[in-house]
Amino acid sequence: MFDAAVHFVQSVAVKLAAMFAADVVISALAYSAAFAAVAIAIEIVFVGWKRSALRKLVVRPSRSTITDFLVYMLGALQITWLIGGLMTAGLLFAFTKLVGPVVAL
Repeated sequence: MFDAAVHFVQSVAVKLAAMFAADVVISALAYSAAFAAVAIAIEIVFVGWKRSALRKLVVRPSRSTITDFLVYMLGALQITWLIGGLMTAGLLFAFTKLVGPVVAL
C-alpha cells in the first residue's frame, strides 16, 4: 500500500512538473493574451472606450473588476485546478478527521 501511495505522489509530481513547464506556461499566457486583446479590441469598436471593460480595469477598477481579472489570470496560468484540488484535499482531510472517530465505533 505504501508503494502505491509513493507511486501516486510521484506520478502527480511528474504531471505537475509537465504542467508548469516554462514553455507550457508561456504558450498558455500568449494564447490568453492574444484572445483577450482581440476581445477587448472588438469590444472597444462596438461599445466605445468610455463603456469598455479595459477602461474600467485601467482607469478606476472596482473590487469586482479586480477579482474578475485575478480569476482570469488564474485560469490563464492553468492553476485553478491545482487550487481546487488543494481545497478539495483539505475538505476531505477535515471530513475524515470528523467522521473517522464515528466510523471507528
